[in-house]
Amino acid sequence: MVNRKRLGEAPEKATERRLRRVESAAPIGYSSVTRGGLRIASAQGLTAQSVPGGAPAIDVTGRQRVSGLLDGDGTFDWDGPAFFRDTLDVSAETTLRSLVTLMADLVLSTGGKITSGNVVIDPSDSGGVIKVGNLKIVVTGTGVNLSAHGHQIVFNTSGISIVTAGGKSIIMQNSPGAFQFGGLPTIPRANANNATVGTVYSDGSGNLSRVVL
Repeated sequence: MVNRKRLGEAPEKATERRLRRVESAAPIGYSSVTRGGLRIASAQGLTAQSVPGGAPAIDVTGRQRVSGLLDGDGTFDWDGPAFFRDTLDVSAETTLRSLVTLMADLVLSTGGKITSGNVVIDPSDSGGVIKVGNLKIVVTGTGVNLSAHGHQIVFNTSGISIVTAGGKSIIMQNSPGAFQFGGLPTIPRANANNATVGTVYSDGSGNLSRVVL
């Protein structure tokens, strides 16, 4: 507060005038601290409350530092980059609306899965499952199972199996001579050029049948 003398004013009048100004002044409103600092260490702390149509309750220009717990509720609206240099624990649904770049591993805990359109990656199902619409790839401890529309192709340590929804199958194993057909239709020996019963007959179209009496 600036002390301005008035010409011809008696000292006691000047003192009384200045005291009235101090008593009626609002020392905090419109105040500014340009040297030193302001410390609040009371149990009540600092309360800043905005009013309808007014400016933000706290408007910070420049750097702000918080040491300890930053706690609150409501909407956190941030414009600009944000950097978190420690763990980030989010327990609510999260929506990412732009490109996400991972520069390290993505680890899914038990029960977690990745869904993108009709593609689902679920590591908790069997040994790990990838679903693309009706297509399903199952990874087990011994191999991979590819299934779609009731058909299956199985790759494991012993060989490859192909099974159709109708029950027909081809099994190719690593052991010598292990090549099997399952669910073959039968054909009478008389219609198979008198082929030996129990053998496999191929007609002119390449269709295979098991020869019976």
